[in-house]
Amino acid sequence: MTEDSDLAATADRTVAGEGTPIADWQAWPPWRQAPLIDVDVLVPEGCRLVVISPHPDDEILGSGALLHDAHRAGREVLVLAVTDGEGSHPGSRQWAPGELGSTRAYESEKALAVLGIPADQLVRLGLPDGGLVRRQAEVSRALVSHIDRRDVVVTPWRYDGHPDHEIVAHAVLDVLDITAAAHLEVPIWGLHWARPEQRVLPWHRAHRLPLDAETQKLKAAAVDCFGSQLAPDETTGRDAVLPTWALDRLVTDCEVYFR
Repeated sequence: MTEDSDLAATADRTVAGEGTPIADWQAWPPWRQAPLIDVDVLVPEGCRLVVISPHPDDEILGSGALLHDAHRAGREVLVLAVTDGEGSHPGSRQWAPGELGSTRAYESEKALAVLGIPADQLVRLGLPDGGLVRRQAEVSRALVSHIDRRDVVVTPWRYDGHPDHEIVAHAVLDVLDITAAAHLEVPIWGLHWARPEQRVLPWHRAHRLPLDAETQKLKAAAVDCFGSQLAPDETTGRDAVLPTWALDRLVTDCEVYFR
């Protein structure tokens, strides 16, 4: 077993409460010591960047800056949305699942446009939100038809804490040897449930992509496109899916990639 599976697979990965503040991560010496990296190293010339998003918004939260930098550097870019995110508001009278899925897909297009990426570089696979746990092989088959050996593939971290995130990462791992040049993993909810002192994140593989002021503003503007996720649901009494304390961890001065 790898260090990832030894430590993280047995950890309590429940996403609850407000989680670990970004200040705790930034104050942790290994965070500051993780090597800085740029788009030319993460996505070398001649490679295509493929960001696989379990739900619309994951591509921006985890990799908005990398998408922007790769597009600006002239790399080909593809975003694969595995689900339409129609399950984010269970029991809501404000959002019917079909309407919510269409809305979230549109929000994703708007967010990518903020980063300069046209809508034809977004492909929706249409698999069920919250229903990927028993569909890992199906996810792998769907991805194989869109990925080739020149691609640098980005997914959430394989032990990120959300079942759909983990299934997507493991689906890529199942076919990585025949489909892609490299696989990068991004902690999204992993930064929420984990704490630095637990040492469950594979920090020996961590690299930081720094965001300049302009890119931070663009990523924040892209996140703002996901209105369905940023407002409370008055019909259920639930808070926003992406409250401020969650965004503070993800819209900051760097993106973390496990290589």
